[in-house]
Amino acid sequence: MFDKIELLSKQEHQGLYFTAPDDFSYASSLRFAPLALSEVAGVARNLPVMISGGDEQEFVVLMSVSDDANFFAKYWQMGSGIDVPAFIKHYPFTMVNAQQEGSDRLMRAVGVDVESPAVSDSGDFLIMGEGGEPSPEVKEKLKRLQRFEQERVAAHQLVLELKKHELLDKRSIDVKIGEESKTLLKDFFVVNRSRLYELPESLIVEWVKRGWMFAIESHIQSIEHVQLLLSSKLKEGSKLTQH
Repeated sequence: MFDKIELLSKQEHQGLYFTAPDDFSYASSLRFAPLALSEVAGVARNLPVMISGGDEQEFVVLMSVSDDANFFAKYWQMGSGIDVPAFIKHYPFTMVNAQQEGSDRLMRAVGVDVESPAVSDSGDFLIMGEGGEPSPEVKEKLKRLQRFEQERVAAHQLVLELKKHELLDKRSIDVKIGEESKTLLKDFFVVNRSRLYELPESLIVEWVKRGWMFAIESHIQSIEHVQLLLSSKLKEGSKLTQH
């Protein structure tokens, strides 16, 4: 989705504009998108929400089981009723790791995709206004990005708690066509509901108050939506398995 991200700069991006896209076709090849904690329940109504692997595990939405255009891209029109992840709506802006000047420490900073079709010498909104300050439209984008980043951190904190209590099961998605088996997705994680409700009641109550249980249940139930993503891929006689 992003081609060339540069840190937002008063000097480098003076005189550039960005245009608000009419649809979300720019995300049509995106397979995953990270989610803020407040997004999990809404996105999970239509798409499978899972927990990624790797060192920085987080809640992500799965939008495609192959490298083809994602199955739901055609529904992502304004007013369609489909919840679009904030990570996608913030385009052509995003948060990236940047090295702090004079230090080896990394920090999160705002970047812009300068090779995006939405960025050019003319467009709907200036990126940098007079005096080298972000335009009002970009300032609003920055506020939303910062809020998204904070909630993404909150989602990661929940994942750490789930790991601490050994509630995550590793899963893979395989499809069998005739005698041939193919792994479509591997090494993602799903909360084990049985072990979840074996936690002390006091802890469950605390998680309910924090809104975590609603997000967790939404995530668990959403895994059934994987079948929807496979509907255009599976042939007669094929079999989907999860393990």
